[in-house]
Amino acid sequence: MTVKYKELAYVLETFSNYDDRLWKLLKGYDFEYPHIDNFDYAALFPYFVLSGATIEPSYVGSEEQNTLVIKIKIDESKEEEFYRKLLNYLSRFPYKINLF
Repeated sequence: MTVKYKELAYVLETFSNYDDRLWKLLKGYDFEYPHIDNFDYAALFPYFVLSGATIEPSYVGSEEQNTLVIKIKIDESKEEEFYRKLLNYLSRFPYKINLF
């Protein structure tokens, strides 16, 4: 059986493109999050994984200049479960989150 994945985010240093639903969820919380090397919401990546997402780092570019690209994916059949779990984790932080 082939698993069909949905890309929830495409994150580069200083640029990110999040799925609308995930973006709205993250923007709905009033927490301070640290950028890790200018990657948006990188401090929350462990919670994405705990909620069922896959983090897929890769490098693109030339030998002289590589760019780290981080893709966040979820098994489409488990998308609702991912959001339910992520919401549960995020709701544990009353107003602000500081992971460092």
